[in-house]
Amino acid sequence: MKSTLSRLAPESCTPGAPTENASVFASYFELTKPRIIVLLLVTTLAAMVMAARGIPSLWLTFWTLLGGLTSAVFARLDRDATA
Repeated sequence: MKSTLSRLAPESCTPGAPTENASVFASYFELTKPRIIVLLLVTTLAAMVMAARGIPSLWLTFWTLLGGLTSAVFARLDRDATA
């Protein structure tokens, strides 16, 4: 299994050679770990359903999941700024 950094800089990549924008975008998108964020949001929703002993209100669910998503985005931005 290749590490994330090795996928960002493949062996065939030479300095000054043009790279595909889609490939670069996909690599950066993968660094945000979208699968982990989805798992966190799913477990948050499951906890909300169990705590409410049913389906929580739509607005509460929407704002909670949106807050979780934005906190993940800001954590990523903060990590880049402090590195």
